[in-house]
Amino acid sequence: ACNFCLSYDCNCQYCVNLRSQFQTSFAKYVPLIECICCSIPTLHIEDHKDDCKYTFNSAYMPNSGHFHGKTAEQPWVELNQLAGSVRQMNTGHQIGVLLFHYRYWNWTKI
Repeated sequence: ACNFCLSYDCNCQYCVNLRSQFQTSFAKYVPLIECICCSIPTLHIEDHKDDCKYTFNSAYMPNSGHFHGKTAEQPWVELNQLAGSVRQMNTGHQIGVLLFHYRYWNWTKI
């Protein structure tokens, strides 16, 4: 069963031999690699071959849900505006301000 989903534009190339490459160079990490399912974001999968669409589309993967793979990148446009202020804060205050803005971002999606 997959515990983690690695979503990237060209996973059809990267994930094909991922296990064997780790077996050769980093054998102790192979059990971790076996817990990863590889997918291609829905926004990019339309440009791939049919085999890729069925193998790497998250819509066909158990327990992965249906997502377009770019959700994590969307708030950065707004959050980048905080850089000037947050840079001058101590670590605790930085975390508090960023969490506040992340929570607000999530609240606006409801």
